[in-house]
Amino acid sequence: MFGFLFKKALILLISLWCVVTGTFFLMHAIPGDPFIGDHAIPEEIMRSLSAYYGLDQPLWVQYTKYLKGLLGGDLGPSIVYQGRTVNQFIADGLPISARLGFQALCVSIPCGVLLGTWAAMKRARWQDNFAMALSTVGVSVPSFVLSSLLQLIFCVKLHLLPVALWGSFEHTILPTIALSALPTAFIARLTRSNMVEVLQQDYIRTALAKGIPLFKVALRHALRNALLPVIAYLGPVASHILTGSFMVEKIFAIPGLGAWMIHSINGRDYPMILGLTVFFSAALMISLFIVDLLYSVLDPRIRHE
Repeated sequence: MFGFLFKKALILLISLWCVVTGTFFLMHAIPGDPFIGDHAIPEEIMRSLSAYYGLDQPLWVQYTKYLKGLLGGDLGPSIVYQGRTVNQFIADGLPISARLGFQALCVSIPCGVLLGTWAAMKRARWQDNFAMALSTVGVSVPSFVLSSLLQLIFCVKLHLLPVALWGSFEHTILPTIALSALPTAFIARLTRSNMVEVLQQDYIRTALAKGIPLFKVALRHALRNALLPVIAYLGPVASHILTGSFMVEKIFAIPGLGAWMIHSINGRDYPMILGLTVFFSAALMISLFIVDLLYSVLDPRIRHE
């Protein structure tokens, strides 16, 4: 078990270093300047700002300094929002993005499992076709399109929910639906395919032959074995929720990390882009590590492969 954990932790650290290095050099290779806006800036001020933020130093010196600061937990100052650091933006936006992501997980996992189980129990019937058609729509429609449709229907037409911003629980309903649609559809399809396979096993046939209702057999015996691949999929689900929140937060004017990421890209805020990329990458890799650990506990064969 220790060897398995050490291997996964080493892969996590190497992957994170590759992300930091690649993002740093690619970001500095892009043409443009964060200090150039709508108005021309005198050359003296440009040199002063570049010296203040260390952008006039050789690239390898900037890279070394950033790695040292990163090891100390310092993600650097924001260039566009002067006087504030990237750490402060993460501290402000993380609770909002975490709440939105947690609500999306709480919706997508049970809804996807129930929809997939229902479809498997009604295999080759209209219920199965309806559930799979619904999941196909969830997979096909992008989150930003779904967000706009939800705003049009429930806000503009029906006036039931607020169109944007962040405050009460009502503000979280539509963003949660938009963010959870894709993972719900994938989990439903994955659960359905595994449930269909498990329901063909001999021990399931034996239980049904004894007169046990299909609903009880599915919940007590089949679902337990069918959920292992679903647990393995929780890592990609976390990835979708992290990356999909960018557009959802932007459309609904939610002051989370995703919205700040888009603002930093538009403003060429190099420290903000790099800091948020590192944070998102670390969060994603840690979630994948936790999923691998959980999966290895539930299926010990993984540790010996």
